[in-house]
Amino acid sequence: MHTHRGAGVGSDLPGCPTESRPASRYALAWRALKGLGTVLDQAPAAVHDVVRDRGGAPPAFSDRKLPETADQVAVGTAIAVIAYEPGHPASQEVFDWILEADRAQYTQDGQQQGRRIDRWRPAGERLTARVITSLNTTMTFPQQLRFGSAMPHPRWPAHTKDQAHRRAAMIPALLWPSWSMRLLATGSVDTTVPHAFRAACSTYLLIPGTRLGFAAAGRLLGHQAPRRDRRIIDRLFQPASFTAPASALAQLAHALDAHGSPIDYARRRRLLTRESLRIDHRAYERLCWDHGRKPGAASRQRHMRAYLLDLPGVAPADHVVDVPSTFIAEYRKFTAALPAWLRGFLLDQARANLARHNIDEPVHWEPPPHWVTDVDWPGVEPDDVDRTAFRDAISTCKTTTEAATALGMTPEHVRLFTALSGMTAPEEEAAPRARGRLMPLQGELAPERLRTMYDDQGLSYKEMAKATGCSNTAVVSALTHASIRGRQRDRPGTVTRPWLEEQCVLRGRSLRGIARECGMSAGDLRKLAVHWGIPVWTGLTRPLPPEISFLPQPLAPDLHRILTSKISFETLRLLPQLPGQPSLCAAERRLGVRDIRHPLLRIERILGFTIIQRSHPLAATDPGQRLLARIEHLVQSAA
Repeated sequence: MHTHRGAGVGSDLPGCPTESRPASRYALAWRALKGLGTVLDQAPAAVHDVVRDRGGAPPAFSDRKLPETADQVAVGTAIAVIAYEPGHPASQEVFDWILEADRAQYTQDGQQQGRRIDRWRPAGERLTARVITSLNTTMTFPQQLRFGSAMPHPRWPAHTKDQAHRRAAMIPALLWPSWSMRLLATGSVDTTVPHAFRAACSTYLLIPGTRLGFAAAGRLLGHQAPRRDRRIIDRLFQPASFTAPASALAQLAHALDAHGSPIDYARRRRLLTRESLRIDHRAYERLCWDHGRKPGAASRQRHMRAYLLDLPGVAPADHVVDVPSTFIAEYRKFTAALPAWLRGFLLDQARANLARHNIDEPVHWEPPPHWVTDVDWPGVEPDDVDRTAFRDAISTCKTTTEAATALGMTPEHVRLFTALSGMTAPEEEAAPRARGRLMPLQGELAPERLRTMYDDQGLSYKEMAKATGCSNTAVVSALTHASIRGRQRDRPGTVTRPWLEEQCVLRGRSLRGIARECGMSAGDLRKLAVHWGIPVWTGLTRPLPPEISFLPQPLAPDLHRILTSKISFETLRLLPQLPGQPSLCAAERRLGVRDIRHPLLRIERILGFTIIQRSHPLAATDPGQRLLARIEHLVQSAA
């Protein structure tokens, strides 16, 4: 077993010059003189005392480089000494005022923290660290992590890309269970995506000391939905509670750099995949029968494979398994309710998979808790959990939620502690499902009333819906419930081409309605229509216009496609008059229409050929002549 180490920690603020008392005091004095001219009204009493001792009026200071007069040097130095010496009673108050004077030069405070801190770096490590700590409350959560502002010793983000990759090799896809218990608040917790919180925390471990963004850090850990994970954190961590998790994650990240990890997670992510996993199914089946359990269906196999990727810290289940959204809830129940014999079997299988790739590492490891100090944990400390009381609660309670209430935890804390302790949590209570015999309908939808309207009076679904005040769907469901068969319309014993063409083309009926009448599926009926070349109404088209709906003969397929699209019958009537016109613009003027060009183009796209050649004068193509002849015949029939 080896220890995978990151880059050394080095000085508190890598990239900053070593401490220089003159440089630090100059940085404070220069900003103090600027503050006398911009935010003097906000200055503390100690600053006013210095100004009063030097004559009562603040010295004018406009240069951005160096003080010019003795008064400027004296006043600036006196204020800088107060702010620089921590033992002075007004030190912090004056220092905060100088920071406010420096902030006044920026218009967007929250987005300029990096630039502000960078301006202080020439002043040395100690002063820059103090600036970072003072700005902690004005920073966003990622900024607090990046600069370590909530830590006892902040750090300037000076890690290189290689150092970030080395740290990523020491971080699992999901944060370790014990650290997740400490960071997950015991109050109202959003667990709509169970693994998202742990995945986001692991991603945030790559932010301290680096310039990585959240999405780039997530990709280093193999996460496929980093934005979703970050939204979960934004809902759980409010600005008022940033300090504890920011301090803990930043300290843990830098401790990993200093002490290393016995596990190379980057190698595991590269070698352990869905395709490379192996499970001894024969041994699993024998073990199931020995414990009086059935091996389970394919879903159990998916859960086991996901667990074998989750256990060694390779990838969370919702990132590697192509299953429905309900899989995560089922997988959460599976992992929490794992019996000891199955948990031990899967642990042995994880060791075997590591050995197949010549990986001599422990399956699981967690950083020791003493790596992080001075943090008021928002969650539960695993060492403080009474194991006897926990075992009694999960053995007597029926559900995980009930056990969590008895223990004063959230259900997620219970599941995390079962993963740490190897205990088995109670199964979740399944939501009741409506099963059994349907209750008979009453009132307007009573079977006797339905039979009278449908069989005796011969009403249609629409008429029955209007009479009963219900929707068509409710009427059809009520008829099915009452075992009332639909009326059989006059039709041939088998579906023939003339009959189907009459129903689809002439009457403009939908395939679903025809299929319900024939006792066939709409899919089978569609296959027949396609085979016979019969155009059908799909719902994306419209019925035939009323001018020609009475025609005894069915329309030709090309005319039917035109008239069931967005082309009006009036537009179709004008097409035979286009040949011989000088141009389309002249045709529009002579025929008294605003636009004939676009309807013509739409018809040509529908049919797939050019109808009118854009020559001078206009002329019909060969297929266009045949189409225009059919249109003329149709217009004469409808006259």
